[in-house]
Amino acid sequence: MIDTGISVAWLADFDSQAQSVMDRVWKSLRVDPEWKTWLSEYTTDDEPDPMIQFDDRTKPRLMLRGAALSYFVPIGYVTAAREARNLKSFAADLFRDIYVKWAEKRGLPEPPAVTDEHLEAVASRFP
Repeated sequence: MIDTGISVAWLADFDSQAQSVMDRVWKSLRVDPEWKTWLSEYTTDDEPDPMIQFDDRTKPRLMLRGAALSYFVPIGYVTAAREARNLKSFAADLFRDIYVKWAEKRGLPEPPAVTDEHLEAVASRFP
């Protein structure tokens, strides 16, 4: 679980590097002024209840049932992002996809776009 409320399940090939990047990207987005404002206006502690599951499937699937948002992502996508050295943008896109789906289903404005500046603001794991 990312410490700010997004559950992550690794049902195939746990990738500690990807998990670390995902944690740092989410922490960075949550404190970004635009994202922080959007999250405070359109989400609560209970809704949505997002979960990302990495597994052996071949196609991604994003589902919303009530407040539960489930994103089933092929582990091969993680491997490809790591090999291409773009885990930050991969993680940011996952998080944005979740909240875009939430906004669409609730008739809300989409969350802010993720920019290069957002990705550059992600803290290094080596201070």
